[in-house]
Amino acid sequence: MIVANGVAKYLGIGGFSLATNATITKTIGILAGPMGWLLVAALTSLSIAGPAYRVTIPAVIQVAFLRQVYLKKRNAAIIRCLIYSAIIGVLYYYGFTDSFFEWIYNWWDG
Repeated sequence: MIVANGVAKYLGIGGFSLATNATITKTIGILAGPMGWLLVAALTSLSIAGPAYRVTIPAVIQVAFLRQVYLKKRNAAIIRCLIYSAIIGVLYYYGFTDSFFEWIYNWWDG
């Protein structure tokens, strides 16, 4: 209110009356509370229904879905690599040599 009164005085209108100050304060309080949230939600839903968002929102959802698929496959590959590393470590621990792994590699390649 101090800023609003200062601007009004600077513009030559003079300061606001007590009733005007009270009305402005009450209006700001209402717009900042739940009524303001409802107003913002209504205006947002109207703007989302516009033609640009009919393309943008499905595209964003599609990209998010593809990213989740990619992350799931990547995580599965990381887990598979860790399991293979653990198996190879156990085989080395029990004395299997490089020739055994070469045999497995050649067998796997066909």
